[in-house]
Amino acid sequence: MKRPIACLLLMVCLFNFTACWNPIGFILHPLGGDHGFQDQNVDPLKDKKKEETKKPVTQAEMDAFVDNAMATMSLEQKAGQLFLAICPEDNPDYYANEFQVGGYILQERDFASNILSETQDVIKTYRSHVKIPMIIAVEEEGGDVVQFSPYKAYCSSPFPSARELLSGGLEAVAEDAVSKAKIIKELGINVNLAPLCDVSAVGSELYDRAAGLDTEGTSSYVAEVVKSYQNNGIDAVLKYFPGYANNMISNQTLSTDTRSLQELEAVDIPIYTAGIDAGARCIMMSHLIVPSLDKNKPVSLSKAAYTYVRQTMGFQGVLITQDLEIEGILTRYNYHRDKIAIDAILAGADMVVTQSTTVAVPGVIAAVKKGTISQERLDASVKRILKWKISLGLIDISVPLV
Repeated sequence: MKRPIACLLLMVCLFNFTACWNPIGFILHPLGGDHGFQDQNVDPLKDKKKEETKKPVTQAEMDAFVDNAMATMSLEQKAGQLFLAICPEDNPDYYANEFQVGGYILQERDFASNILSETQDVIKTYRSHVKIPMIIAVEEEGGDVVQFSPYKAYCSSPFPSARELLSGGLEAVAEDAVSKAKIIKELGINVNLAPLCDVSAVGSELYDRAAGLDTEGTSSYVAEVVKSYQNNGIDAVLKYFPGYANNMISNQTLSTDTRSLQELEAVDIPIYTAGIDAGARCIMMSHLIVPSLDKNKPVSLSKAAYTYVRQTMGFQGVLITQDLEIEGILTRYNYHRDKIAIDAILAGADMVVTQSTTVAVPGVIAAVKKGTISQERLDASVKRILKWKISLGLIDISVPLV
């Protein structure tokens, strides 16, 4: 009798060992097509219970907290919030500490040589250098634009493109978005710079990245992604307003969209409205020149374009620029990167995407001191950014901000 019992115990032990052991210390997410890995040290039931018991922040509580926080922040801290910086390849800890930036955008190079737990630790280190919690963002669209999913340390296969997903309908889109959001959140990232909100024709430059549907179909796709992200703890960014459509997107030159405002309002802008209605809290402004909005300046630097989004569309969330470090923008300003950032903020940008924090942040601080950027203009953006961070769960309103 003892021998069968001993064999049974041995089989149980072997089963437990093989079921739990993994050479890299993670188990596959059951949801989302084996794309993500989950840290075994995380207790999902405990974390879920904690989230469920957390009392939602009311608008009045948020407003009161932000007003009090603004009174305690220095000019340097406020100016730093206006920068969603490309994470520097060298000395990122130093730049986070020195300029107290509002956030970092991670690129493929930031994932290539790390496993998931190492990336989590790196992100925690960045956050330890700032007084006001940072947004950490990534551009993980799927298809041709992926940063971490090509690496086996994070995913078993890269995330597919929007068009590939849509062959399985909106249900497949939702499953992919949930899977993507879970991994992104697990990494310690809060924001995905997606989805692309374009209606692009076959053969156009952005067609392979776009949903490949008409206005109504793309609107449904965008709304599904926004809701799925938010339901799983991260935020989407609608891009690139008002949409490149069939125009060229280039780092060397700026394209011009000659369509009338009526055409834009019929085809492209309803997609952004659908995303906003679904709960989107951030829009990225393109480098496209749209004469029906502004004859001379790209949307990212056009006060008329920002005013349109705020007043005509009624969007009160955060507006960010497309990456300002492109030749088409730099040559216009004779490479005066501080001037570019200042003009973007004066136009209405809340957060500037750039690699040049060393000159741009001090340039904005100097512009505020000289009165080029008014205190009122600065504070309006900082308030929106702080509210976004509260909504993302980055800021705890029960604790003083600084």
